[in-house]
Amino acid sequence: MPGSKRMINIRAFIRKDGCLGGLTAEGHALKASPGYSPVCAGVTTLLRTGGELLEAEEDIKAEISAPSEGTLRVLIGRVPGQKLERVRAITDFLLYGLQQLCQDAPEEIEVSIEEREE
Repeated sequence: MPGSKRMINIRAFIRKDGCLGGLTAEGHALKASPGYSPVCAGVTTLLRTGGELLEAEEDIKAEISAPSEGTLRVLIGRVPGQKLERVRAITDFLLYGLQQLCQDAPEEIEVSIEEREE
């Protein structure tokens, strides 16, 4: 669409224990020059690193998928007690980084975080 803005929308949910339960990221940010977007690069780096850290944890089921271009989904299973502190730290790092990008470029990224009982 001519004149329309492009945006990355991230929806995350945090469980009552403070751990990431899942997130969906969709879209693309505006490009600074052809093929390059600092915001997309930052989001991709945070999501890949956070997702790979969670996937590498033993005793935690992490499902990460990219069902289509510009879409990433992460779903985290139950976190055992001995892993809570580590997963909370990864969650904090990931969400803090995404929120900082949102503050820096609110026209390019939107982050919503919901707390759930699950």
